[in-house]
Amino acid sequence: MMAKMSKKPRNEVKQRLRVFENNTILLIFSFLAAAAVWFAMMASNSESRATVIRNVPINVEISDTAQEAGVRVFSMSSSATDVSITGNSLITSKVTSEDIGVTGTLDPSVSMLTGSSLQQTTLSLRAAKKGNTLAEYEVESVSPSEITVVYDKYKETQLTLETNFQYTTAENYYAPSTPTLSTELITVSGPESSVNKVARAVLEYKFGEELTQSKSLSCKVTLYDANGNVLDPTEFYLKLSDDTVEVSIPVTSRQTVKLEADVRNIPDSFASNRITIDPAEIEIAGDGETVSKYTTLTLSTPINFLDVTPENNTFTVAIPVPSGVTNVTRVENATVTFNLNGYKETSVLTSNISVTNVPEGMEAELSTKTLTLKIIGTAAQISKLTGDSVFCTVDLSTVTDPSGSMEAPVTVTINNADSCWATGSYTAHVTLSPKTESSTSGASNKISKMKTRRAEKFRRVCVLWGEYIQRSAIMSPVTCESQSFTANGTPVAFKITITKMMAMRISSTLSANCGLPCWCSSSCYGTWCSLAVCLAVSGFRVFSSITAPLFCKDTESFISILPHAFPVFYNLSTFFFGKNQQKFGK
Repeated sequence: MMAKMSKKPRNEVKQRLRVFENNTILLIFSFLAAAAVWFAMMASNSESRATVIRNVPINVEISDTAQEAGVRVFSMSSSATDVSITGNSLITSKVTSEDIGVTGTLDPSVSMLTGSSLQQTTLSLRAAKKGNTLAEYEVESVSPSEITVVYDKYKETQLTLETNFQYTTAENYYAPSTPTLSTELITVSGPESSVNKVARAVLEYKFGEELTQSKSLSCKVTLYDANGNVLDPTEFYLKLSDDTVEVSIPVTSRQTVKLEADVRNIPDSFASNRITIDPAEIEIAGDGETVSKYTTLTLSTPINFLDVTPENNTFTVAIPVPSGVTNVTRVENATVTFNLNGYKETSVLTSNISVTNVPEGMEAELSTKTLTLKIIGTAAQISKLTGDSVFCTVDLSTVTDPSGSMEAPVTVTINNADSCWATGSYTAHVTLSPKTESSTSGASNKISKMKTRRAEKFRRVCVLWGEYIQRSAIMSPVTCESQSFTANGTPVAFKITITKMMAMRISSTLSANCGLPCWCSSSCYGTWCSLAVCLAVSGFRVFSSITAPLFCKDTESFISILPHAFPVFYNLSTFFFGKNQQKFGK
């Protein structure tokens, strides 16, 4: 019985232990056991202990006054520090550098910042908890507890980049002295005292070989002070907007081209060697295909040779620069000079003015009858020049409004004087009006009209001469029929009547004042031959070497009739030969 009882408990224990043969139960048991052990160990380490939090960032606080003055810290002896804390290890073990703030306060005297030097000072550091201020730990110390800071007012300035590139090009190649830069300006910022030292920002590079093609490179910016000393940006706490700049050196083809002047209206005889251009040639550069197109360049502005005078023989004209071409010579203007040695200037009056290209259906009346022109030419041709050699033409082909009066330009042509030209510009006054029926009747009507005008002019002259002779106080009155002045109303009748009256008066005067009868009748129908003989004999006697006149009482008596002698002989010739009688009698 006893044996049975002792065996039963053993079996129960074995059955219970078989539970741990199950892996799941064994895993759970192991986890619970480990947790129990961990809690036991933590409970034993819950006492307060010191912990060091390393590399905690340092923050420098600047006073409001200093911030308003632009004060900034440019350097610190250390940017981080170590902070010791104490507390429950369960808590301190979780504290990081982000949970603690380390601060130093900068409150400088702004008046001491003169902009001539950097300022330096030592700041005490203090640490404090950030975030959860209820965390159960305490800040014990900061190591290091002080830092040194460099500070000044902040300033920035903008400089134009200078270039100092040393290179040469091979023959027939060209590269600009100033390369192309990715930026022309650079900003330098930092302490005021350091920025004030910067005088120049320079890009420098030296090529060892001659360039035959374009080059590109990155070039470092170098800062210089006013004395030419290099400034290290790191040393002076300076920052540049661009530490390096992209540089491009374009290399192109180059060649020499001659300059030509565009001279208008130049005489054919004016020698080309009398025209000089300074400079005579320039160098151009560009793409090889483009540059090869040019061997000469014509100056931009034409020169009108009509403006050239001995006093005005030099002209300044711009040099053109074609697209895609660079003027390597860098001369913008050329001087054109006309050598007028041996040339003279004179003024010529001409009435040879004609109108051409009159608009259809219009007729032109030229009010300008004469023009005085300034002519320049060789001394030999100028001496022979007359108004008959100069012709002025008014061209109306460009008239837009074919009506009314206008000042039209005049073109001057000089015949038989190829070394002469008219200087200056001239105009003539022209009036355009629609053609009338009388103006279109033909050449015969024009001739008839001219004859009528001439006949009327001659009639008026005859009347005036007749009245003068009739009323003259030089000779004694002679009776003559007054109606002779208007007999038949024709010019011939007037001419004959006046001639007869003058012959009669001269004959009467000679008969009265000369001692010898002159075979001249005192009537209105005296003999023309006797009158001629009388005049010839009287004149011979008056102007002969004989001491005393034989036929005339005195010389004054003969001279008194001389004003009438010429018209008498003129009318005698026309009467006998009948030319003018025929001309004016039609």
